[in-house]
Amino acid sequence: MEADAEAGRVTTGSRRPGPLRFWTCLLGLLLLVLLTDSAKQSVPRVTLGYKELVHSGTVAPFREGLHSHTLLLDEERGRLLLGARDHIYMLDLEHLNRSPKKISWPASKERVETCIFAGKNPHTECANFIRVLHSYNRTHVYACGTGAFLPQCGFVEAGGRGEDSTFHLHLHSIEPGRLKCPFDPWQPFASVLTGEKNPSTAVPPHRCQPDLIPPVLTDVFPPASARTLSGSVDRL
Repeated sequence: MEADAEAGRVTTGSRRPGPLRFWTCLLGLLLLVLLTDSAKQSVPRVTLGYKELVHSGTVAPFREGLHSHTLLLDEERGRLLLGARDHIYMLDLEHLNRSPKKISWPASKERVETCIFAGKNPHTECANFIRVLHSYNRTHVYACGTGAFLPQCGFVEAGGRGEDSTFHLHLHSIEPGRLKCPFDPWQPFASVLTGEKNPSTAVPPHRCQPDLIPPVLTDVFPPASARTLSGSVDRL
């Protein structure tokens, strides 16, 4: 009996692996090879630390826009607009180490004082945080800020390219931004600008009527397609 059992064990151990086991092993080997090649390809050819980048002279630290709230990328003209606290910055994508152009657009002193008196934070709430940036045509951008809980909007001229580009705010175009921009600088929202864009327009119309659907969507429409929607708006 012991001899028969031992013979049975020998017979069982000498069996060849079946086709399923063979293909499973082969598939595992192929996956291992593919993962190894992928890991090799994902390794960067050159690795530079922060100090090395700064010493190379090809980059410059940008700390001014720490309170940034919105971005507008214009690949055609090689620029990036950054909406921040009391400022709009324009960075040159081809020369990021250059000092960016900027527009100062603070809230009025009276408005800031009112905001602080209402119990809001003077550093993170009582300022004009730029939250809306939309390309209107080839030369102008429509921008809106919270205005220390009194939103305001206006047109920014951003024509040209590189060092020859123009970048300034049309003060006469500033208008109330209620229902166009959130009152709260930290309220989540999204926006879209619809309507015809006329590249030949030198100075765009000064009236844009958007609809605000807090906290999800802000739609900016020209007067012809304006709609009236109801929604709660936090204001002082």
